[in-house]
Amino acid sequence: MSTWGTEVENWLHYLRSASKPESTVGQREYQMRRFARDHWAVAPYAVDVDTLAKWLSSHVWKPNTRRSYQGALRSFYHWAHITGRISRDPAALLPPVKVPPAYSRPCPESIFRMAILTPDRRLGLMLELAGFGGLRRGEIAVVHSRDLTVAESGAWILQVHGKGRRERRVVLVPSLAWRLRDAGNGYIFPGKHQGHLSPAHVGVTVSRALPPGWTCHTLRHRFAKKFYNTEKNLRATQEVLGHADLRTTQIYTEVELDDIQRSMAGVA
Repeated sequence: MSTWGTEVENWLHYLRSASKPESTVGQREYQMRRFARDHWAVAPYAVDVDTLAKWLSSHVWKPNTRRSYQGALRSFYHWAHITGRISRDPAALLPPVKVPPAYSRPCPESIFRMAILTPDRRLGLMLELAGFGGLRRGEIAVVHSRDLTVAESGAWILQVHGKGRRERRVVLVPSLAWRLRDAGNGYIFPGKHQGHLSPAHVGVTVSRALPPGWTCHTLRHRFAKKFYNTEKNLRATQEVLGHADLRTTQIYTEVELDDIQRSMAGVA
């Protein structure tokens, strides 16, 4: 009889064979193993759609979180189906999770400016990479000394290793670039996760430095708002944030109230 441990491992090998980003594989592994722990007494392929639906509905999750866990279940059972382990895919019968429209939630400037006054050098770099560079927590975790270069114009450029293996270049403010340069060789945030800190560790560290409700991602939103409102260039904002879809960038770019008021004056 198939066991959860063996089947989850086989599925993870399948994901890695398609060069899925390790961050994605790690998240899927955590989610599927959590489901497996809650159903240890049931064989993996004895699970039906009712079991899946009951488990998904039993947690107090935001829609995005529920959709993500459903995605892990769909991936696992789709793999099991196409590889002949099961004749019917129970996850295929799950209804799609409706996620309400997302809105920009930039960290207030006063909170960000206060946070970066920290005497903790490592924490300060994390905060500024998010707030001044727009990096995600996973991108911050893997910043390496070799990623920092100087362009012919004299601008400091950071090569960012983005989501979905998408690379991009971000121009850094000189003060941040100098501190990164002085941080030494190797990973800027060394740790036990493949030589660097894990994205989760970075996220928790930054969140603890901010008041409740504000996170590393809201610092990225702060950056997006500031960047976009400087020139109103949506495509440039998409590139600097590393978004594959322009619609995602539109969520990040908060329209200033002054702009709405000026437009309304034109209507009148």
